[in-house]
Amino acid sequence: MLTALMVLSWLIAAFLAIIVLFLALPLRLRLSFQSDPAMRFFIVVWPFGGVFFPLRIFDSTRRQPASAKKKPRKKPDRTRRSRAIRAGAITQLPTALGQMVSAVHIEKLHIDAEFGLRDPADTGIIYGQLTPLIYAVGGDITLRPNFSAACLRGAAELSGRVIPIVFLWPVVGLLWHAFGPAR
Repeated sequence: MLTALMVLSWLIAAFLAIIVLFLALPLRLRLSFQSDPAMRFFIVVWPFGGVFFPLRIFDSTRRQPASAKKKPRKKPDRTRRSRAIRAGAITQLPTALGQMVSAVHIEKLHIDAEFGLRDPADTGIIYGQLTPLIYAVGGDITLRPNFSAACLRGAAELSGRVIPIVFLWPVVGLLWHAFGPAR
């Protein structure tokens, strides 16, 4: 009995150590989008600093299992009142998002795209507004305006890393302001 308890405690300690390592070591991310010849989007993650084998989190070309198909939803019961989010959470949202975005480190950004709107003037306005972002980001960005047709096609790839535990504090603060005790 004592041996079984000791083995169980070691298994729990090993499981907790793996969770702490997963949260403390960086995750390598790769997001890819392509619209030609067919629309495709996928996300690949390498946990534990990229030492572990890659995990494909999402792939738009995979078939969805039969159980994941949409079922008809019941209408929500309007008689129950949901707990309202306090205004303090709304004021903390930009700060929390800023902390989370600053924790993401982009290593590679490649965008090759063509876009156009129905009105060529609108296409020119959008391109003019995007130009500072194109040159400020510092990645390999090629954006071509199409003044003759309405279109959106191209490919984008982003590689980066993030430490998941860095997201913990802003999310906890945001949840505290939203659902914590009233002041």
